[in-house]
Amino acid sequence: MGTFTSVVALALLFYLLGKSADLILGSIRRIGEALKLHTFFLGIALGFFTSIPDLAVGVNALARGVPEISVGNLFGGIVVLLGLVLGTSVIVNRRIGTDGRTWNLLPILGYILLA
Repeated sequence: MGTFTSVVALALLFYLLGKSADLILGSIRRIGEALKLHTFFLGIALGFFTSIPDLAVGVNALARGVPEISVGNLFGGIVVLLGLVLGTSVIVNRRIGTDGRTWNLLPILGYILLA
């Protein structure tokens, strides 16, 4: 497969992933309204279910004696959540204002590098 085809396929798959996430969230909202449950609690359950694959990776890595895979999975998840998801949200929403002083970012950078 060529590079262009791979990029197009990746873009299409990301689009389908986003649409699937929209369908799941809409369904959870309707389930919450039907059962008269707060969406927050259903969101907690959804978060738990999306963490099960990470737990499976950790358990399998420990069972096979290669805990480095689990650490790599955790660091990869942190990079994706903070870099890709949060970064895209900041760019799209543009609701974060700064006063122009970069030293305010040092504590945030410390938290990011803490892991």
